[in-house]
Amino acid sequence: MSSMFDISSMNKEHPELSKLLKIHDVKVKIFKTYKGRPDELLEVETLIRDLERLGCRGLEDKFNDVTAEKFDSTVSELTVAEILLNNNYDTELLSDDDERFKIKKGHEAKSPDIICTRDTSTTYIEVVRLNDSSFKDVVDLIQEQVGDFVRCLPYRIDIHLKDEPSLPKIKKEDKNKQKQSVLDSLEIFKKSFSEAMQPQVPLNLPSDAGAFTFVLKKIESEQGYFCIISTCFDVPTELIEYLEKYDIDKKNKAHDFPIEQRKNPFIIAIDLHMREIKDESVHRLLYGDVVVFCSSTFANDIGISSQDYIRWTKEEWEKVITETHKRDSWKKIERAQSNGWSSFLIEKSLIPNNDQLSYIDKNNEGIFVSDKMEDVSAVLLIDHNRKCFLYPNPFCREEINNPKIINFINMTEDAEG
Repeated sequence: MSSMFDISSMNKEHPELSKLLKIHDVKVKIFKTYKGRPDELLEVETLIRDLERLGCRGLEDKFNDVTAEKFDSTVSELTVAEILLNNNYDTELLSDDDERFKIKKGHEAKSPDIICTRDTSTTYIEVVRLNDSSFKDVVDLIQEQVGDFVRCLPYRIDIHLKDEPSLPKIKKEDKNKQKQSVLDSLEIFKKSFSEAMQPQVPLNLPSDAGAFTFVLKKIESEQGYFCIISTCFDVPTELIEYLEKYDIDKKNKAHDFPIEQRKNPFIIAIDLHMREIKDESVHRLLYGDVVVFCSSTFANDIGISSQDYIRWTKEEWEKVITETHKRDSWKKIERAQSNGWSSFLIEKSLIPNNDQLSYIDKNNEGIFVSDKMEDVSAVLLIDHNRKCFLYPNPFCREEINNPKIINFINMTEDAEG
């Protein structure tokens, strides 16, 4: 079937990408997938040209591993590589089984995605793409099932999405369940509409499947259309849990590197394509939840005198200091202090901040302080607006622990350089 797809025009429009995609079936599958999204492929073509111009190494090796399923992830790796090149790093993209990362002969290598070097410092980068395709899949299903159905009817259909189809899904089984719910709802709509014959409008067609409510409105035009309305803005807890339990934890390859490779910093870069997750959420996940004492102004507003406020603050703040020093994490904080992180720890309230009266909630400490992140020097986030955020880990192991990593990347420019 793939041989019937004419890719000659795609090859002409995207010559650099076409040249790198050496396996014909993979190329056909990718080009077919993106046929209706030409702007996205054009961005990839431009990205490849920029990487070649900037002197990125390893492009061909990287694309030797590409499959249609891995294509989006590979594009994220190219995006991170461009950021590094624009920050004056010598940058090399690695294949999945780079020989330098084999522990011993005959064993599989667990390579990072990128090696970058500046001056005498070498850093390994592992890239993860967080991509919410579930909402787009819902919209595509509606377009497919309702678009043609309503086009020849004089109606506007307002489709009110409930929480279930609006929220992004991560796990495959949840995505499948969401898809089935959408299909069930659309079938109910089409059946209800057909049974109504000449429906009186506006007509409300509630969906027993739990995904939508439909509202039909008569229009002057003979060509109908639909609108999608979603009012859900909450970030489901499972997204943050997923970020912690899957993308960060499982992307920590450094503990499996050969001994000679474990001396270099290791950074996890997250290419975020989910508007629901903000940099503040990632900050909380890594460093913990910050608790701040109420201000004197607020205390006065609720009838507490300045004198009582000062006395209360002093007593409670002393309790905070005492409690923080008794935590299991305090030894790690003291070690980070001795490594030169004091001002950073205070800024992040990991050491109670006397000026701001802020500290980390004992029940919600960040995952950086956990042992499973000791091989990770920092997390780099590229958000959906292509802005970069760097989160250094002051608690990583001694061999790769250096506060200078704070300056790893220029944070004042966006990810497109």
